[in-house]
Amino acid sequence: MNDDTLARTITGRASDAEVVAVEAWRRQSPENERRFQAAARLLQLTSEGDSGRVPGLAPTANEIVEAAEAAVREESGTGRSGGPPGASRSYWLGRWGIAAAAAGISFLLGLFIARSVVAPADVPTFAAEQFVTGSTEQATVVLNDGTVVRLAPESRISVPTGAATRDVTLVGQAYFAVAHDESRLFTVRTSSGDVRVLGTRFTLEADAEDLRLVVVEGSVVLADREERNEVHVRRNQMVRVVRGTRLPVAEVPDATALTEWVGSFLAFQDTPLRDAIREVEREYGVQVDISDAVLLDRTFTAWFDGWPLADVMEVVCMVAGAECEVSDSLVTMTAGALAR
Repeated sequence: MNDDTLARTITGRASDAEVVAVEAWRRQSPENERRFQAAARLLQLTSEGDSGRVPGLAPTANEIVEAAEAAVREESGTGRSGGPPGASRSYWLGRWGIAAAAAGISFLLGLFIARSVVAPADVPTFAAEQFVTGSTEQATVVLNDGTVVRLAPESRISVPTGAATRDVTLVGQAYFAVAHDESRLFTVRTSSGDVRVLGTRFTLEADAEDLRLVVVEGSVVLADREERNEVHVRRNQMVRVVRGTRLPVAEVPDATALTEWVGSFLAFQDTPLRDAIREVEREYGVQVDISDAVLLDRTFTAWFDGWPLADVMEVVCMVAGAECEVSDSLVTMTAGALAR
């Protein structure tokens, strides 16, 4: 991820595509999130010592180090550095893990004028909401854990108040791109059975006695309401419940073909680029050529509703660290220097 893009995003000067790309990049790996939080920590240190600074003027590298050292002395309560006698600035840079060679001074300077960075909660909770669509409308709902839900017309999803669990209730039809969380299952409750997953993509339609589940990616467990019987449904498989009776699991050639009702909508959750690109090709009627195999297994998390192809590929390429050329019928992706 380009340091200038990160700085523009945090300071509110980024394009929509850049904002989505940075969010996807942060969720791509713990290392990316650690880098972001380390920069936020440094920002806090520098902002605590900049009361005499002209507003909006970025500090020099020396001033960043001085602010960090001052904060360390204040936190230690000793009034001195707390390090070895005669400790140099290189010691303090190492102490706080903010060496310019590792973090990039240009990135740190760009972050300086930001004043609020929200860290993810240790235990994400859902907001208290019920979302309902009318007879001619669709809606996209993003839950607090990062799960993205696309509601079909005349559908309703209910989210419990302040729950640490990930349970929702569905009446109607919805497409789910569930954020992965090994510690907590995501459960969709319906009158015809419950669907349980860790992280996957699927479409679900349910009413009083009938249910249809199609799995686009990953695997899903469908259990009856008494949870006595359950069945595993995997990628490119479908299962139905008709008048309360569950039918055998059936193979489908391409599950994404059964999700066309979502319209010009794409959602990915830790999806390998090789799979995400196939859906981009289907949606936009283009061919995507990836010349470097190193890109194919990179995972991608983002969603798009009605975005033009050029903007979607801008996000994909920024997150993947790729260089892209986009035309009306062909997209070419090659690995950038950071992706190799």
